[in-house]
This record gives sequence, structure tokens and C-alpha cells, in this order.
Amino acid sequence: RQERRLASELSVAKPAAAAAVSSKSSTAHTSDTFTAVPAAATSSSVGVAASAGPAAASKSASASAVSEPSAPSRYSKALHALHLHSWAPLYVNMDVLDGLSLSNITNIATPGAMLFFQNSMSTLSGYAAYKASPDATGRWFHSGHINLTYKGLYPVIEGEFHVGERMARETFLHLGTMNYASREYASRPYLYGRLRTYVPMQWNRNAWLYGLIPSASFFMGNDTFQGLPMLSWNVELRAYAMQPTPASAVYPRWGAGMQLCFSSVHYVQSATPATFLGDRSTFVTLRQTSCLSPVFFSYLYAYLPGVGWGQGLRLSALWQTQLMPDNVLKPGGTYVLPRGFADKAVSAASGVKLGADYAAPFPVGDWHIADAFLCARGVVTPHFDCSILEKGWLASAGFDLEFEFRTFLWAKVPMSIGVRYDYNFGNLIGAGRPISGSPANRHYAGLLFNIAIPN
Repeated sequence: RQERRLASELSVAKPAAAAAVSSKSSTAHTSDTFTAVPAAATSSSVGVAASAGPAAASKSASASAVSEPSAPSRYSKALHALHLHSWAPLYVNMDVLDGLSLSNITNIATPGAMLFFQNSMSTLSGYAAYKASPDATGRWFHSGHINLTYKGLYPVIEGEFHVGERMARETFLHLGTMNYASREYASRPYLYGRLRTYVPMQWNRNAWLYGLIPSASFFMGNDTFQGLPMLSWNVELRAYAMQPTPASAVYPRWGAGMQLCFSSVHYVQSATPATFLGDRSTFVTLRQTSCLSPVFFSYLYAYLPGVGWGQGLRLSALWQTQLMPDNVLKPGGTYVLPRGFADKAVSAASGVKLGADYAAPFPVGDWHIADAFLCARGVVTPHFDCSILEKGWLASAGFDLEFEFRTFLWAKVPMSIGVRYDYNFGNLIGAGRPISGSPANRHYAGLLFNIAIPN
């Protein structure tokens, strides 16, 4: 039908002989499409169009011009770099490598908003975000975040920048107590950036997904150690073997993975010290080495089928140790603490953490509100963590309650939103111990968020 209409329009600008040819081809085409159009009727319509004069000829000429292909032009990467495609009503500091290796499925969320973008060739992607969050004293801070990932070359290059999460701090080692202490700079917001490069290698075999991801990161901010700038770097290796996750499940039916990481923090010894916030006579004189004790950790995790339909079990174990135990400059226990102590500051350079999660999805009947919200199902995940540290042990037990949405505030991107609660206990909590026994330290509650970003 489109060929017949185009032939009819072109025939107006051509002589009567061309109109006859157009009528013949139109009749032949109708026999192929089983539509009976008499040749006489076609010739009549052509004659009427021809008698319409210059106006009809001009209209047919413009239609003919539109049908012609446009002239080639150079593609501009800059003009096609930022195509907004998704947004989220919360902020979460997502790690793409956790998603690739399935080492972590759920992320802690805070109030804020995120905008996701990519270029038309899908080689450049990222997000811009705003976050509002309180610090340990209850003061609220408003911060900005940006992430850029370039996949046009191998290896993948990722950069991110954050500003305003808190005030910058100066850390020092007190001469009398040999403990760390810190003070805030009154008018210096905390800012930091990270540059990371990695090589994601994946392949499939016999319904299993295998992956190997080496990576290296460089990190620097405006915190100081005894007035000197600090920087850190780490190298990682991730490996995993997973079966695909069924649509009715949360975890893969079978799977396992590991993560090996070496991390080191340095201060710039040759730099001119900034203005100290305290009495310099109380500071320990720095040794010849210019780094805190490097840290190595290994992380193992496995997925097993659960008892009910779609349910699954996740087991994990993490071991962390410092490689220079005689160095007085020791790092914190970032990796080895239970998840209920996510917002606590505990010095634990070495230790072991064991964890277990059991995910159980449940139906909600495709609950929806017009076109703004569409909830597919809910998931409840009881979990338990126990950490054995140098001077004692800590544990947390609780649950995650999440709801998976296919549409949230008109954003048609799969995402899940929920809450986490943990009760903390252990022999390091109590009066006169590293962690006080206040209700704020016994109970933890936080928001959860996860989003499936299209490639």
C-alpha cells in the first residue's frame, strides 16, 4: 500500500506516460496483496491530481525530497554524551563490580536523588546524585556525587568525585595514650575522588557463568594525618562461577565467588604540614616509613538452594590482617565488622567475619497505583554476622524487608526499596569497653535500595 501511494504521488510530477506505468505497477502490486483496485479507478485519481495544477506538483515534489536520504555528517561524541534514561528517589553508593560478581546484592540507601545517563553508543555512562545524611552527632550534611565510566577501551576506566558528606578531619596519634584522635576543620568540607580501572572477563559454559575481574584503584581526599595529605591505593582480584538467577528467585541456585584485596594508605611525607589543630608536642614522631600498616583481606561467598520455592541461602566468610603488625600506624576495621556496626568506628586491624543470609520472596498480588507504582513482590531476608577480633567478638542479627518494583514514580526501571534492622551484641559492647552499651549502639536501622541500570 505504501508503494502504491508513493507511486501515485510521484506520477503527478511526471508525464502521462509515467502515470500509466504507475497505474500498471499499482495494479500488479494489488494482485500480490490480494486487494482489488481497478486500473480505471487508479487512472482517474491520477488524472484528477494532474489537473490540480502547480500546487499539487509542489506538494508531490516536497514529498519526493523528504524520501531521499540525507547527506552524511560527522558524529559528535560530545553532543551525544549525556542522555538521561533513569532516575532514583534515593542515594546509594553502588559498586558495579559487586553487581558483576554478585558479591553483594543489597546496598544501604540514604535520602537523596540520582540521575543516570549514558551516551548513544553505551561506551560512556554514569550518574549525578544528591545526598542528605546526618553524621554521628546528628548534624545533617548535603553532598554532591558524580560517577563516570568509560568502556570504549580496554580496560574499563571509572572515575568518581564526592563533596560535602562531612567536614574534613585531621587524625593524629596521641603520645600519651598511643590511641588515634581526630579533630574537624571548621570551614573545610570533606571532598575526595577515586580513579579505578578493571578488566571484566566473562564466559558461559554448560549453563554456568564464569568471571574473572582484576582491578586497581587510587583514592585521595583532603583529610590529613598529623597535618600531612593522605592517599591510598588497592589492587583486587575477583573470581566467580554462578548459575543464572531464576526469575522467581533472589539468589542464584548454585554459585560461589572470591575476592582478594591488598590495600595501603600513605601520607605525603615531603609535603609541608598544614596548620595543626592541636598541640604538636602531643604527636608521635613519624617513623621513616610513610604508610600505615597495609591490609590484606580475602572474602569467600557461596549460594545454595533454599527449602521453599524461590528461596536461597547465602554463606560468606572474610579474613582480614595487617601486613606490618609492628607499625604503630594501624588502619581501622572497615572490612571485618558485622553489618549492624556499619555506622560505628571500631579499631580492628585483624579478624574474621562469618555471615549467613536466607532470602524468601513472597507475593503481593501485583500491587499498583495507576501508572506510578507497580510492585511485583516482597522479599524478607533474615541474616546473622559474627566477627572475631583481636580483643573480643561482635555480632549482629536482624532482617531485611524489601519490595521489588517494576515501576516506581513513573520510572520504569526494576528497583527494590526496603529497610534493614539489626540487633548488636558481643563482649566488646558495654561500659568501659570499646563500644558503649547505649541503645544507639545496640540497635541499627537503615534504608535499602537496589536498581537495575540498563546497559
